[in-house]
Amino acid sequence: MRKIPTKNYFILLGLIIATVIVTIALGNFYTNRNRKTSNFYKFLPKVTLNDLDTYLQESDVTAIYINDKYELEDEKKETKLQNKIIELNLTNKFVYLDSNNINDKFKEDFYNKYHYQLTDDYPTIIVMNNKNVVNSYKEIDVDKINFEELK
Repeated sequence: MRKIPTKNYFILLGLIIATVIVTIALGNFYTNRNRKTSNFYKFLPKVTLNDLDTYLQESDVTAIYINDKYELEDEKKETKLQNKIIELNLTNKFVYLDSNNINDKFKEDFYNKYHYQLTDDYPTIIVMNNKNVVNSYKEIDVDKINFEELK
């Protein structure tokens, strides 16, 4: 009977480990590519960090909704808010800012420009009037939001 060299076992072990790592990496890539975004994210116009200044210059009154676009736990509250926005015809007053894109530099810039400190407590609605923060809501409760500020 022929003896198999020990180095062949190490090569086989290395191939198995490499195969497992590549499989996990490709699986994560595929999963992230097909992640489901919230319906509210699909409903509202999106604004990026670069476009926010321009958007605020063009609009007098704006409500910035900040949340993770992949967060699906707030779906019922967001649906109620969406229905209220449609009912009051305020679709053009709301924009969606994905919290995944917010970093410390953006928070610092936002504070310097608008004198409001952003926190990591999401979802948040920030109501702005002429580039000034008028109000903010840390809780998405349709009954507690003053929609008259947006008219």
